[in-house]
Amino acid sequence: MEWTTSRAKNAKRYNFHIEVVEKRLVAGDYKLDDETTLVQLQDYEQLVGFERKGSLSELMANFFTEDRARFERAIFRMKGMCKYNYLLLDIPLRKLCKTRYADDPPRIMDEVYRFCIQHRIQVWWANNATQVSTREALGEQIVRLLWNHVWMETLERKKDDREGL
Repeated sequence: MEWTTSRAKNAKRYNFHIEVVEKRLVAGDYKLDDETTLVQLQDYEQLVGFERKGSLSELMANFFTEDRARFERAIFRMKGMCKYNYLLLDIPLRKLCKTRYADDPPRIMDEVYRFCIQHRIQVWWANNATQVSTREALGEQIVRLLWNHVWMETLERKKDDREGL
């Protein structure tokens, strides 16, 4: 993956190798976990949190069944650990219609949006990345978003350090 530090055409460019490791996380579904010479990532591990949902039926279970309490605990744990939080909806937009597993998509999505607005969680649509190429593209975009959060936080911290002098 190639990453740049600004929008300028002559911005410095960095190349990253993305390696996917599947493991249980304390909160959320994705995180950066690597050593780098640009910044020390251990200072940023809890900067961004992602919770991924892959279907309307999963959303239905998380918002309209006894599973809601478990789901809310997971979200609040993520929010308690992370400064920026995302709900990644890995669902094709065409599936936002009535199915035998989710009989009222508007009610489900309205509850999802209300919950996310109330708890300041950003909704990010992935549109069901199931093929290898689209999963890789989604993975790259997640890393790109995570890394840009780290970069912007680094700049903010440097600014705070200068102002504190």
